[in-house]
Amino acid sequence: MRIIGFPQLICFAHILNNNLKTLFKVEKFEIIIEKCRTLIKHIRSSPKYTELLKLCQQSNQMQELKLKLDVVTRRNSVYDMLYRLLQNKKALNLLFIDHGEIQNILVTSQEWQTIEKIVAFLSPFSQITTLLSASSYPTISMIYPIIHNKKNSLLYECENDEKIIQQIKLELKLDFTRRIEELYCSENVKKIIYFSTFFDPRFKDLQQLNEEKINNKNIISLLKESLKLKQEKYSKLISKTFKANNTERIKLSLDFDSQFIKSLFQNNMERNNDSDENEQIPVHTTDIIQWWSQRSDVYPILSKESHEYLCIPSTSVPSEQIFSKAGHISNQKRSSIESKMLDQLIYISQNQLQFQKLNLQL
Repeated sequence: MRIIGFPQLICFAHILNNNLKTLFKVEKFEIIIEKCRTLIKHIRSSPKYTELLKLCQQSNQMQELKLKLDVVTRRNSVYDMLYRLLQNKKALNLLFIDHGEIQNILVTSQEWQTIEKIVAFLSPFSQITTLLSASSYPTISMIYPIIHNKKNSLLYECENDEKIIQQIKLELKLDFTRRIEELYCSENVKKIIYFSTFFDPRFKDLQQLNEEKINNKNIISLLKESLKLKQEKYSKLISKTFKANNTERIKLSLDFDSQFIKSLFQNNMERNNDSDENEQIPVHTTDIIQWWSQRSDVYPILSKESHEYLCIPSTSVPSEQIFSKAGHISNQKRSSIESKMLDQLIYISQNQLQFQKLNLQL
């Protein structure tokens, strides 16, 4: 890509994942994580304690959830491990009371409080990674708003933060700043990210670009220069007379109820209250391409141009998901499975939603 002169975007989800690895530089965080791992390994490796935990869950009328262990190469796995541990907090405390022989790996009440704070802090990161790991809707336009909100919201140091959270924020901020410089490796990459944000109707006011001293006028000027070079390409569209097409608002929602995710679209939500109903911007819409396509009669040139910038950057997420899926299928108990059968099982597992849509019984 670099040799032939095409701008190259680094996988942003990968940047976030590597950034979170700096958490282990915080000594207290590493101690708590190691203790949680020891506890989980002890219970999972023992049929006796696995069954006892199940009984404790039943006695507390809790959902029977197995403990999860984090995996270095799996994204959000530390958060998933701690979150699942919190879900089993009551059952684990009951297990500790009834079986004193595991007191040496007991999680204290103060440690539980710290785990709760860490989980609350990591929750938006988990949702961001999931949001950016999608492969069915454009994600590039969300990169800069997320960078802006992460630096000015998630990593903003508050006086009432617990010491461990302050240390975590400091380590993450230092590392994140360095990685963002790598992302903005050229002016072309910056321009692509800015244009994609401009073409996303959820970020119409471009509040997030104020830090870069870029505003609507600057973006529009750059866009006009770009369109001049394509004047011949769009000449037929310009010569036509277009009528407004009153299309219904797209109603596709994200499965995120996080305050951070909502804050990305907050300005847009406030603006929509005073806007014309037919021009309301889809706050939680994921299909931005469809939004522009439905307005191609009103904005023919911008609609065409938006397709050049609203894209899904190259990402390692899908391949990593398949590797992870293969690891679940080809385990120690199924080590003799043939490669052809493994390929077929991975294919079925990866496409089970498509099969369900076709009403096939697997």
